[in-house]
Amino acid sequence: MSRGILRLQQYKRLCDINAFSFRCSLGNLLCSVKCSKPQNRTFLTTTYLGKEAVREAAKDNPQVKPPEPPPKGIPYSKLTVGVPKESWQNEKRVALVPPAVEVLVKKGFTVHIEEDAGIEAKIRNADFEKSGAKIVNTESAFNSGILNKCS
Repeated sequence: MSRGILRLQQYKRLCDINAFSFRCSLGNLLCSVKCSKPQNRTFLTTTYLGKEAVREAAKDNPQVKPPEPPPKGIPYSKLTVGVPKESWQNEKRVALVPPAVEVLVKKGFTVHIEEDAGIEAKIRNADFEKSGAKIVNTESAFNSGILNKCS
């Protein structure tokens, strides 16, 4: 049992069940518990209860909503990795090498390499194409969702 559920049960024991109110914010994880004790003394506390405690409280209290599921994110197949040619003088590195491109392509990424990005590193465009990358112009490389550059 999580600490949040234990805390919630402690608050319920202290309170008259009819005078117990419960309000959550920040994705239902930060909750305010307001309680009027039988002697008419009221206390208000804000505590981090956690998802399990909020689910437990939602069973007893209809005004508490269960936490929303986390966002799913973007699948790799919809993400594009761009590698532009390095513009610094005497820079001979390239941000991705063909074996790294191969790994990204196997995972489902689309990899765009700017034309001649690997020339200074002695890597030909054909090597990148063989590993699964697409050779593109400068604008397409910079318009990718993820940009890899040497710094």
